[in-house]
Amino acid sequence: MTADHKNTDFGKPATDDQQCPFCNLEPSRIFADNEHAVAIYDGFPVNPGHVLIIPKRHVVSLFEVTKEERAGLFDLLDDVRCRLIAERKPDGFNIGINDLSTLFRTHDYAAFFMASKTSGASFPLAE
Repeated sequence: MTADHKNTDFGKPATDDQQCPFCNLEPSRIFADNEHAVAIYDGFPVNPGHVLIIPKRHVVSLFEVTKEERAGLFDLLDDVRCRLIAERKPDGFNIGINDLSTLFRTHDYAAFFMASKTSGASFPLAE
């Protein structure tokens, strides 16, 4: 299931056979990163503070990531949570995983999503 992408360096232009928007992120879109993952604000947020945490290696299922990649994803999830608390002071978070499902997704790429919530704010995916 792992896609064989020639370009896994973020910010470099896509080749003709590689049109994945997450494999070809503009550096300005990257909110936070580490060795194994990047975080970006969602291009179609359900609310302010909606962030995607994406493995740097193209996978369509989070069950394909290595133990090191999984640790990197969770470390970045923690870092993003701390940044969102400092910047937005939310009351809580909705955290989910996109994995092999087209529901709420436009691309075949596994990712965590995190959306900060404040009291009284609706979150369409959770209702």
